[in-house]
Amino acid sequence: MDDYIGKQYQAYLDQMPDSPRKTYIVERIIDQIRWYDSSSVNKQKRFKQFTILAIALNASIPAVVFLGNSWSVMKLFVVILSSASGAISAIVALCGYKDLWVQYRSNCELLKSMLHCFFQRSGDFKDASNEDDLYDILVMKSEQYLTREFRAWEVVVNDHAKPSQQDK
Repeated sequence: MDDYIGKQYQAYLDQMPDSPRKTYIVERIIDQIRWYDSSSVNKQKRFKQFTILAIALNASIPAVVFLGNSWSVMKLFVVILSSASGAISAIVALCGYKDLWVQYRSNCELLKSMLHCFFQRSGDFKDASNEDDLYDILVMKSEQYLTREFRAWEVVVNDHAKPSQQDK
């Protein structure tokens, strides 16, 4: 693995024999950690880019008013700048970039912590009596978490799909 997330676990994975257990850890948990990590970074970039653009547009309005020499041209620029800023702010709110950035980062760190505890035999994994129990706990905890995460998204999607009281 040549990515930094894979490198965090490579020493542990090298000690494991090739098996369905190792495949599960790599393809289910580590791949999910990678997805959350890259999605978090992407949402953070989008949030910051759009927010900075909206701030710059808003900050330029007083300059346009101050420097404008023709009232009609200045009005047009102010309308364009404020409309663009408002549209960008609405897009940021609609897409929920900040909320997704924070949620994805939180999910990523939770799964990373769970996997570190598994490999270190600590936390919920410390009382496992053998490798089978250890692996069973990992699968149970990770699938419970991922299923809960999916159900949370399902609720959000279904809530948005339901007609509102005003639509009736």
